[in-house]
Amino acid sequence: MQLPYRFGNYLITRKLASGGMAEIFRAKFIGEDGFEKNVAIKRLLPEWSADQNFITMLIDEAKALVHLQHTNIVQIIELGKDQNTYFLSMELVEGLDLGRLFNNAIRNKIDLPLKFKLFIILQVLTALDFAHNSASSGNLLKIVHRDISPPNVLLSWNGEVKVADFGIAKGTHRTYHTVVAQAKGKYSYMSPEQARGEDVDHRTDIYAVGILLYELITSSRLFDGKTDLEVIEQVKNGNIPLGRLESIDNELRTIVLKSLAQDKQKRHQSANSLLTDLQTYAKKNDLLTSTFEFRDFLKINFLNEFSHDEEEQSISEQIYRKTKPLQNRKSFLPNIKFTSKHILYYSAAFLPLLLFILIPSSSNIIKTPKPKEPLALSAIDQPFEKDTNTQNTTDKIQPKKTVPESIGGFININAKPWGYVTIPGFIQKKETPINNLPIKKGKYLVKVYYEPTNQWLQDTIDIKENSKTNCLAIFDENPHFTCNSNNGIASKLR
Repeated sequence: MQLPYRFGNYLITRKLASGGMAEIFRAKFIGEDGFEKNVAIKRLLPEWSADQNFITMLIDEAKALVHLQHTNIVQIIELGKDQNTYFLSMELVEGLDLGRLFNNAIRNKIDLPLKFKLFIILQVLTALDFAHNSASSGNLLKIVHRDISPPNVLLSWNGEVKVADFGIAKGTHRTYHTVVAQAKGKYSYMSPEQARGEDVDHRTDIYAVGILLYELITSSRLFDGKTDLEVIEQVKNGNIPLGRLESIDNELRTIVLKSLAQDKQKRHQSANSLLTDLQTYAKKNDLLTSTFEFRDFLKINFLNEFSHDEEEQSISEQIYRKTKPLQNRKSFLPNIKFTSKHILYYSAAFLPLLLFILIPSSSNIIKTPKPKEPLALSAIDQPFEKDTNTQNTTDKIQPKKTVPESIGGFININAKPWGYVTIPGFIQKKETPINNLPIKKGKYLVKVYYEPTNQWLQDTIDIKENSKTNCLAIFDENPHFTCNSNNGIASKLR
């Protein structure tokens, strides 16, 4: 998809983010009589646009957001379809996420006052309390976010705090139901029961908020390892480094540790319970603040850092820029008024040079050698073992190719909920999703491992020349592994 891209009433102008399931774009909604509104568009990745499981997950997210009309939750505008690709049109939050705020503050040694840390957490809890208690036709929806993490906490330049991405939220709104023993969410922000693949309820979100609170207070990661497996083991054990909390008073430390209790029966039993404890603490210690005060803090300390992202022009300005006559463009030459005196002077100065150029002699003719065509991608630049027969390749002129001859096609591999992929002799324990991986033609054994339940799925696929293969491993009550190529079904394992 080339940008800007127009479909329906939307003009997509810039890509904002990409994940294993979907991409997020900045766009404009264009209405009648020049009406325009900036929005965010969430589209399924092309390789998953025809996969019914991913389509259902996107539809489920839309169903969740319909019931979550709240100022602290990113709002949905429309669920639609562009050709064969489903998309969500959502509220665009102009600002930054909590992860970028946290990292930027540490990098630039910006002190984030405790009152603003508590303000962010209180706003997140307000959103979760609403989501956990939302109902439809009098029936509790039992929505659990399951992915409360810094990238999903958005901070607007107006001082608002909004929770985003209910894509893997659990609840009765869902059409696609996950089963027990599926771990969903970012590993560092999972609850112990979530990391173990057990069934979860709203208290898993409270634990995730406790992690955010701990990290904001201590300015350090709670669970951090060299590999995802190390992180998951840390989360399962639920060991909290108490030494980092020595700088805060006993009352706040008690609140933090209660939210991080490994046994969910000993945690705060609702978002409102944790919210009330923090509000009481903030009021007692004169730490209550406002949206306006937080807005000013963000603008003073972070706006310039993140304002170099170019703002879109209006539609009329874009058209004007593309059709602007050449003579109306600003010249880089200085505005000099030439007189007859100037003309005589410059003519005398440049006449010998002009004659030298126009009357060539054998001594001043320069023969430009024919330029060499770009060299083909060398074996060392490819993700394969080096070919021992490629010495002196720099002396050969080879035609430029989009895909080197040794590559047969590309492969995408995903797993639900997630997994590690191994293709012996090619890649080793690479986490899903794997997108657009170049691979030589031939037969390969593809193995996908799901650590929480110690399950393997594997099969042999046959990569053809100029092919694109999409593989999906699903770990549920009926684990199966399916690969589809543009030449048909490549392989299937049940």
